[in-house]
Amino acid sequence: MRGTLSNVAAGVILLVPRPFKVGDYIDAEGLTGTVDEIGLFTIKMHGSDGIYREVPNNQIWNRSISNYARPATRRPAVSP
Repeated sequence: MRGTLSNVAAGVILLVPRPFKVGDYIDAEGLTGTVDEIGLFTIKMHGSDGIYREVPNNQIWNRSISNYARPATRRPAVSP
């Protein structure tokens, strides 16, 4: 029961501030892929390797999220 409640809490938290949306390409500390669906319990996504993933919300929420689709433009890193 505890795991279910933490997934629901994380799902609500992910749905309110929206750090990413459907169609965004994200990297959550190794969990990479394009988001297909954001549910109350899980995030459904597929990777560039074509593998479908269904990840519990609390596993995404407890990681640092890099959203590669958020910026309108991305510039390559400049080396010093």
